[in-house]
Amino acid sequence: MERLEFMNEYGIEATGLEMLIRSAYASLGLISFFTAGKKRSSRLVSGKRK
Repeated sequence: MERLEFMNEYGIEATGLEMLIRSAYASLGLISFFTAGKKRSSRLVSGKRK
């Protein structure tokens, strides 16, 4: 709870790790999504089809 209070107090919207992950996905052109099957989440290159 302290982390959320600190982040709110200083106007921080995301942790450094969250920003790093978002930046890496954007740089690599990846997207992720959740499915309802055995596999819970998947990653693929944006704009590509298999």
